Parts: sequence; C-alpha cells; structure tokens
Amino acid sequence: MKFVRYKGGVSEGEFTAGTIYKATDELEADARSHERFIVRDDKGKRFKFRYDDGYFVELPCIYAVWVCDSGSFEQGEALLIEDGEDEHFEVAGYGFFNSNCFEVLDGDNLHPHMHVCDPETGRWVEVMRVDEQFGLSTEEDPDRFRTPNDYVFAVSGGSVVDVPLLYCTDATGANLTPERAYTPVMTDGDKVVVVDDNGVETEFPLSRFGSRKAV
Repeated sequence: MKFVRYKGGVSEGEFTAGTIYKATDELEADARSHERFIVRDDKGKRFKFRYDDGYFVELPCIYAVWVCDSGSFEQGEALLIEDGEDEHFEVAGYGFFNSNCFEVLDGDNLHPHMHVCDPETGRWVEVMRVDEQFGLSTEEDPDRFRTPNDYVFAVSGGSVVDVPLLYCTDATGANLTPERAYTPVMTDGDKVVVVDDNGVETEFPLSRFGSRKAV
C-alpha cells in the first residue's frame, strides 16, 4: 500500500484537494507497472493514474490520530504511519494495528485555527500554519514547525475535531453552568483549567466535566 495526496486537476471521479488516499501500484507483467497506481475516490470508485500526471503526490509516510477510546495508544495521540496492508496500518516502531482506530491527518482535519495540546505544557494552543509535509506551527512558537506526533489532538465521536469541548456536569459552588460547553486551556492529570463564567482562567477537577452533553 502507498499513500498519495490529491493536488487537484482530475476531471473524472470525486476527489478532495489536500486529502490523503490509499493507493496500490497497478499489477501488470510489464516492467513499467510501477509508473501507474490505482486509487478509490470519495465515492469508493476505482481509478487509475500515472505518478507523473501531477494530480497526486506520493508520500513516504503519513500521520494519523488514534481515535479509539481504548487500546494500545492514548486517544488523540498522533502517530507516524510507515505502511499499510488491507485493514491495518504499520505504526513506526510499534507494528501493525487496525486502521479503523485511526484518522489520517490531511488538509481537511489539520489546518490553521484548530487547537492541539502540547503535552510538554498541557496547554491547548492554536495552530497558525501547516506546511506541505504537515508540519505545524502554533501561537506559542509561530516560526517553529513541529511534526503532528509532537501534539495531542481533540477527538469527539470517533473523529478529530477543531476545538476540544468539555461539558459541565457538576457546577456546585463554582462559576460554571451545568451542561454548558467549555474549552480547556490546560490539562494536567485529573485537573483542568477553563475560563469560567466570570471570564477567569480557573482550575477545576476534571471530574466536574464530561466529553458529551448530558441527554
């Protein structure tokens, strides 16, 4: 399996610019079969292209976020994917894992103005720029590009989201509103800092919040 990023220009099929797609080399007996590859569009239809068409860029590796709420990695952890086969991704240094537990990072879900968590500080910071290799710079250090696996991503409902949200489940004695959504400023173990209803950054036990609004 290979990974290709769609640049644009294809007149057939339905492809999204910036999106990464799985691809396989065309299997033919001639020695030039590696010049062509097969990829499925957004509707699952198969198409054949040449690498030198310029519509796609072949990527040596990609990054993907672990979106399952349990398993071998922490939810929101970004990992380097070196290869894949069938329904599995090969994580650098770890081996093969079910691809259903990953969401590949591409131009659709990694972009400026989303928020990621810096595990060194525990603070959620805004992404300022993303380069062609998916390196990102943040508001804390806008001139320095780091790889996605240096950060933790917000996940909700099995997908990467732009902004992490915590819903207040216990407002007793605090300037909080039950069931209101708050964006964490910083997390540290079982503690979280949010901007309370008075506009003040305040630390609370994480147990006062849930990841989904109560029904």
